[in-house]
Amino acid sequence: MKLILFILTINTLLPGCSKYIRGTGLSEGEKLYRSRCSACHILIDKDALSRDGWELALRRYGGKLTEDEKRKIIKYLTGSE
Repeated sequence: MKLILFILTINTLLPGCSKYIRGTGLSEGEKLYRSRCSACHILIDKDALSRDGWELALRRYGGKLTEDEKRKIIKYLTGSE
């Protein structure tokens, strides 16, 4: 019975999350932000920092990102896509 309730709950919730699971409708920068940055920590609201703040954060904490990935993420976070 618990398994059935679990399956029904998942089937109810997943359609609303499918955009984020499949990544459809997301910009390249947002896909990178959601997948790469959330691997190490919770995601910060994109309005929390200025462009300079995001650039500093990615320089400091984005060691595993390529320069191209950093550029795309900053464009997404600053709304300049």
